[in-house]
Amino acid sequence: MSKEVSWDSGSEWFIEHFRWTVFPKDSSNYSSLDQPFVKNWWEQVVGDTDSNISHNTQSGIKSMHFSTTSINGLHLNLSCNPTVFSWEFLPNFGGHIIPQVGKASDKIKAIFDILFSTLNCDLEASRLAIGGVFYFQVESKMAAYATLNELLAPWVRLDVVDSSDFTYRINRRIKSTAFKDLNINNLVEWGAVEARFRPLDNPMSENIPFY
Repeated sequence: MSKEVSWDSGSEWFIEHFRWTVFPKDSSNYSSLDQPFVKNWWEQVVGDTDSNISHNTQSGIKSMHFSTTSINGLHLNLSCNPTVFSWEFLPNFGGHIIPQVGKASDKIKAIFDILFSTLNCDLEASRLAIGGVFYFQVESKMAAYATLNELLAPWVRLDVVDSSDFTYRINRRIKSTAFKDLNINNLVEWGAVEARFRPLDNPMSENIPFY
């Protein structure tokens, strides 16, 4: 889309989860996962506090998994095998109707500061994937569709009263302005969700709507 979504302090966009994935150019270089750069990166950026590190072998493929909840209030996982290295910021379930990483304006810089530090790793990539799920809470279904009309205009126009089950997905391939031979698949998906919740401590209470 050509419109920009603002993460300024007046915004109500929240991050549900966010992921950065690196596909190595030559997976044979990482077949043993014995290279120290993965653990070194984790220790330098995250430290050892509250970290869980595990190893696994399935179908002859070795993998490693790192997890922490202690880095700038973020829950970060790192999963890696010879073909894929994936950094994932997971939602915090405490005190939120919908699990979230946090408000975009508060967390997006901290997330990218961590992710950009991975560029210092001794990891030659053939492909990168960056993606996340963001949501914006409104007061009603009609307000949700009105917001989609605003964000997707002029390409999409919705009937805010009678529309339902809407999903809009598009991939717009663009050329990088920073790297001459880099192509970017700009894949976005928009939709409106209605969810209802009931407090566990009062199961007979009225459902709490969330849009």
